[in-house]
Amino acid sequence: MSLCSQHHLHKSKLGKSRTPSDTSADKSDQKSVSGCVLTMDGAVVLWVCKKQTGVALSTMEAEFIAASHAGRELLGLTELFGVLDMKVVEPMPMWMDNQAAIKQLESEKSTSSAKHVDICFEFICHYAQTKVVQPSFVKSGEMIADLLTKALSVPRILDLREMFKLKAIRITSRRSVRRYRL
Repeated sequence: MSLCSQHHLHKSKLGKSRTPSDTSADKSDQKSVSGCVLTMDGAVVLWVCKKQTGVALSTMEAEFIAASHAGRELLGLTELFGVLDMKVVEPMPMWMDNQAAIKQLESEKSTSSAKHVDICFEFICHYAQTKVVQPSFVKSGEMIADLLTKALSVPRILDLREMFKLKAIRITSRRSVRRYRL
């Protein structure tokens, strides 16, 4: 991809994760798509887009699975930053655009009958209760990880690209110079 971050890292604190899911994004198998964007002092340090392995029965279940994926990525980066002697501030905000999922995590009780969702719920609930992550609400219009999970209009893509702090770059080759844009 011909995009690069235009933000400079100046502190060593792991910041926020944003975790949307697009319920039943693939109509052929009804599986949702999870997305996760991890930032450090406003700069994107990691993003992941992955089709969920099972079928979620509700948006809330899809959000639990997405939150579980984000939690694993957060823990991995926490370990990496620990090895590099970089400070990680806890709890790390985990922005979610589904208030029902946040309330369910706060109540510590899963209502799912699907084992794979219960495992994801217990995983992320444990880290929320031990104050490693803090599930917080963000309006859907401010969810930058939607860029990874939804089919969007070009103006919305450009807005989210700006929120990602990404810009188009020039790619130079021996034959030509091209400018690629989203």
